[in-house]
Amino acid sequence: FANLGPSELSEIVGLCGLRAIHRQKFSKALHFVGLRCVNSLNIEAILKADVMDVAQVSSTYRLGDVVTVTGRIEQRGGRLSIQVKTLHVEEAWADVFTVPFAFDWDHGSSMAGDNANVLLQISSSHA
Repeated sequence: FANLGPSELSEIVGLCGLRAIHRQKFSKALHFVGLRCVNSLNIEAILKADVMDVAQVSSTYRLGDVVTVTGRIEQRGGRLSIQVKTLHVEEAWADVFTVPFAFDWDHGSSMAGDNANVLLQISSSHA
């Protein structure tokens, strides 16, 4: 995709095995999502509800999920983005763990019992 000119779009491509690592929400219908592949390269995904034919973009993925996306690659300012047409969750982040997520320490500690491990998921959002 190095041959793409500024604002030029590629043919529709599919990218798989990408983990959703951060997002910026502009509305229920528009998200910018950072996707990272296994070799630590990042690509920005532009998710628009009307392009994806969904009511809310947030219903299609969660941060931490491993996804496959299809769409057109675009180069702007020396960076690559993909305008997502379809998104499929390959592995949900929540399914990786066999214990439920603990959202507060007291509840998590009571679920764990004596000498048990507690898994804490910590996330933040700048949106």
